[in-house]
Amino acid sequence: MKFEEWLSQQNCVIEVDCGCVTTEAFYHWMRVAYEAGNSPVIPDGYVMVPMRLTAENGAKGALSGEFSETKFVNCPECFGDDECETCDGSGRIEITVPVTWTTIKAIWAKGVEHFTATPREVKGE
Repeated sequence: MKFEEWLSQQNCVIEVDCGCVTTEAFYHWMRVAYEAGNSPVIPDGYVMVPMRLTAENGAKGALSGEFSETKFVNCPECFGDDECETCDGSGRIEITVPVTWTTIKAIWAKGVEHFTATPREVKGE
């Protein structure tokens, strides 16, 4: 995005009445900084997210109970010893259990670690 395009999208008035710099000089240096890449850029397809999930940032409430996994356990009716309607004689039943908050946080941390931007050298003009 060009500087002029970015500037036209700003919703607030940029005041330059300190008397120490002209408006033209101020905009010149804003343009230089902007075009040099000294502004946060989020590539298409990415979003800014917190590094850690916490109750304070709302993640615990949003994600707790959202994920589950299937496990097999010994049948509580027959323990695998005889014919059973619950397990059809297999001795095991399938249950669904929620993924723990600790596990959700660990998965998130690993994902953030994988996608964390590596520092890059910024080349000047």
